[in-house]
Amino acid sequence: MQLRTFVTFQKVWQDASCKAVFYSCPTFVPRLQTQDGITTYAAELPFGLWSPERFLSLIMGEIPRLRDDENGYGPLGRGFIPHVDIPVEIETAYQHVYGLLNNHGKTKGRILT
Repeated sequence: MQLRTFVTFQKVWQDASCKAVFYSCPTFVPRLQTQDGITTYAAELPFGLWSPERFLSLIMGEIPRLRDDENGYGPLGRGFIPHVDIPVEIETAYQHVYGLLNNHGKTKGRILT
């Protein structure tokens, strides 16, 4: 989500009369953990985050949005962002997690909110 926000700002400001420089760095990195079949956030994370179910839904939607195809937000799709190269290791990780979530059916009930 951070990458998509970053490149969106770059695209919106690309034709500005003054040069804008954007920086992107996370204040923290969310981590999920599974214990006894229940997925929760790691204990050291801040309070008040989205539910783990909502978080998984959001992050699993990011790769399709970053793709530069008819369904993505890149120039070949909706045109909201510039082309973004998705590294092979990220695509592989996405496919792995996607498969895990689909093999377990709906995650509701398996995730502690």
